[in-house]
Amino acid sequence: MPIVVSRKECKIKIPFTDRLDGIPLPRGFILPQFTQFNGTDKALDWYMTLSLKSIDTYQQKTDSFIPKFGSAIQAHQGEQELMDIEQWPNESLRSYHKRYNDILLTIPEVNNKIA
Repeated sequence: MPIVVSRKECKIKIPFTDRLDGIPLPRGFILPQFTQFNGTDKALDWYMTLSLKSIDTYQQKTDSFIPKFGSAIQAHQGEQELMDIEQWPNESLRSYHKRYNDILLTIPEVNNKIA
């Protein structure tokens, strides 16, 4: 039996439209474990200002969120940084490889010739 999220079960106002209310979650969905909001988080404050039934798609939510909080999102490092990386003096190969991979993982669509 699919899990269904319904606004009737929520104790806070929800900005999503009726179309999104009660949509079954995908089979095998596991609810992520999040740190519970303490009521003072700025993103939660923003969320609570959204008008009822004002969000009908994930894109609408994203388009509302990014102008307010986009600067807090870490921008990915570019391919140029990946090409410029050098092993530091006295740095182990393992440490260098980890740094390289950490940068590589921040690039959404890296050119395979560079990686």
